[in-house]
Amino acid sequence: MTSHGERDVTIFSDSYSSLQAISSGKSFCRPNLLLQVNSLITKYSKTVTFVWLPSHIGIKGNELADSLANTATAKPDIDVNIGLELSETYNMVDRHIVTKWQHFWNREATGSHYRSIEKTVSTKVKYLHPYHGTLRSP
Repeated sequence: MTSHGERDVTIFSDSYSSLQAISSGKSFCRPNLLLQVNSLITKYSKTVTFVWLPSHIGIKGNELADSLANTATAKPDIDVNIGLELSETYNMVDRHIVTKWQHFWNREATGSHYRSIEKTVSTKVKYLHPYHGTLRSP
């Protein structure tokens, strides 16, 4: 119990990756959201215990939460928009560029002989030649 007679909090979640992020203090996909969660935990000065429950293990509350989450994904409107993280935005832009590039690659006549070797485009470097010389400035 806290000093004000309020109870400590226990949060049950089936999202193991989310609980790992909270525990480690590191999130690569949602760092700003993790900061908000940690800020809320600190703000209310309660002992918060997180418990991982594997999903679909027959717990009535879990089944209800899963059902409500699935219903929410079918809604046409978002109730609370938490926005995208910067890394998510970069990934979306990258995917869009590669999709447009692939479309162009598929229909362009120039370089079609290379398309038989490399069917899909990628931003990954395919070959690096090690340079063992010295660079000279002009």
